[in-house]
Amino acid sequence: MPSTLVLFITAILCLEAPPTVRGVPEPNFEKPVDYAAWARTVIQRDAKDTDDASGDYDAIIRSIEKPADKNWIKAFGFKGPTTDYELGISERIELWSPEKHAEWEAAHQRTRAAREAFYAAASKPYWALSLTRGHTAAEDCEPTLLDIDPLISQPEMVLARGAIDAAWRSDDGKLNIEDFMKMVRANLGLARQLERDPFVSPGQQTLGLRALTYYSVLSTLRMGVLDPAGRERLRDELAKADAPLPSFEVLLAAELAAINDALQSAANKESKLPCAPRAKALAQSARAGKVDAAKIARAAAKFFDDCSKRSSRPYDPGCAPEIEQMRQEIKKSDSELFRLISTTAKYHNYIVRMEAQRRAVRCLTEMHVYRDQNGRWPKALTDLPSEIVKQFATDPFSGKPFGYVLAADGAAFTLYSVAQDGVDNGGKHDPRWSDVKLGNDYVFWSGAAQDEKVATQPAPAK
Repeated sequence: MPSTLVLFITAILCLEAPPTVRGVPEPNFEKPVDYAAWARTVIQRDAKDTDDASGDYDAIIRSIEKPADKNWIKAFGFKGPTTDYELGISERIELWSPEKHAEWEAAHQRTRAAREAFYAAASKPYWALSLTRGHTAAEDCEPTLLDIDPLISQPEMVLARGAIDAAWRSDDGKLNIEDFMKMVRANLGLARQLERDPFVSPGQQTLGLRALTYYSVLSTLRMGVLDPAGRERLRDELAKADAPLPSFEVLLAAELAAINDALQSAANKESKLPCAPRAKALAQSARAGKVDAAKIARAAAKFFDDCSKRSSRPYDPGCAPEIEQMRQEIKKSDSELFRLISTTAKYHNYIVRMEAQRRAVRCLTEMHVYRDQNGRWPKALTDLPSEIVKQFATDPFSGKPFGYVLAADGAAFTLYSVAQDGVDNGGKHDPRWSDVKLGNDYVFWSGAAQDEKVATQPAPAK
């Protein structure tokens, strides 16, 4: 019998221990398993039917004309520092005024209703995205994963970016704290909703959404647009709205379920999930007697179980390459299964990167509050409250504290992760997280003095 894939779904609504889903159901070619029902159980968990935000988001989308070119930014009409450009956002967003950006202001007023509807929808506990809109995205998917371009192809991402644009609008040169907190609550609320869905989480959409939001939060600190009370409120808002990322095992479980569903459809000609074209092609081949669906199912269970065991260990640089090597080995023994398995390995490192970013943002907001209260930066990360140190000061790439270098005069500091190679290189920044070229780190903060914009030079050596 295939071994059981055990996974732990990350708690989204709170920081308590997550509920456990003990294995993906094995396919049954006589009495098919309803994998859509399994997914809905995972998504809904302890919530109620009325907690589903699907109807709210559908209403928002129906309020505009669906774009033929999939450019939802244009369809919604958002314009601002993030949505006015196709290539994402920079790590430093600046305030914008209606006087200097009349076109942005006109768009801001036109899209107010959509933003308010988004704020309300994102406050609900869950949203079964893959079960309500997966078919429309299937042509853009990898073999079985229901995730696509995180920046411009999906309406929910555009709503999140529109909320960021609105949060940086200023009539008087100061950040509107209420609008900014609305954005933080809504964007992280949307992330929590999506991360309950195993066929969306933790894919490009959820990782991109968190990145957009964390960059915006860091920008408030870099640009010095919050006063001490605002920084304290930002810290408290993050404590309520933020949550750990789902584990890599969630992605593995979802992909196995999608493959099982496709294989079952070879026998019963009915798929419960919105499978990608390659999965549908395999089902057609199986129905024609060209492949053995049961044999492929057994091989898939073993492959994903092996991946789960390998990825459950503490991070090491060899994990992703080993998982990819395992995928390539499948190509030699089962070419049909290889066609179904996506390039899963890359997401292992992406998830660890985003978890490092999340922890660093929480540390940095706490460090700014510490400076406001003590008149100086902490001498070490251990000067921060013990719960912050326990939960956020550890670099997930090393299992050790983040790199922290305080300037000799105490006026500036550098905070960094050792990045994917797991080696401390003294804060030598690489925006690719040492993914391509080894010997670098990822720097979250470098040389910013109190209430001044971020400095471009590195912090002085000890």
